[in-house]
Amino acid sequence: MQNAKAIATTLSAHLESVGIKIKRAQALDVIAKIGGTKEWRVMAAKLQAKSADEDNSLESQYIRSKGVKCPHCGSNNIHDGDIEHDGDSCTLGMHCDDCGGEWEEIYTLTGMELGEAGNEPSCENTASDFAGHPTVTSGSHVFYKTSDADAPEAIKDRNGDVVLQQCLICEKAEGELDGVDVSVCHPNN
Repeated sequence: MQNAKAIATTLSAHLESVGIKIKRAQALDVIAKIGGTKEWRVMAAKLQAKSADEDNSLESQYIRSKGVKCPHCGSNNIHDGDIEHDGDSCTLGMHCDDCGGEWEEIYTLTGMELGEAGNEPSCENTASDFAGHPTVTSGSHVFYKTSDADAPEAIKDRNGDVVLQQCLICEKAEGELDGVDVSVCHPNN
């Protein structure tokens, strides 16, 4: 609706520059007629109704609920499955244990955090460098587990479970470890 008002203001100014003076309300009516509606008030009401319908769509409700309920039955008894990467987005398969419903969540890259250059941790460190993690052995990747309190939020699902592999030493994640021998941790892999 704001876009139509901006267009009407532009239309009114343009017509005035060629010697035709019309009010913005008249310009809005012209836009409504071009859109197939008799007058602006009718078009505005239709746009508001359409916007309200879109806001109540199943997808909008799911997003507003932060994805914690099944969109089919409303159950909280849901879990995630496999992640598929598709260029600029990822999809996460979801399943409801109560009704058997399935759906996909769609994720897109919205930003990144850059670490310090040249200070990349190495999995060549000794186990004593990571005394808080008793499973660390020198030279091997050690992946965060759900029980690790310091696991990054980015590798957890909405329930706090770790769902992506990330080495707690070198901090390389699934995509960076493709084709790499994950049994040995090297800082330049």
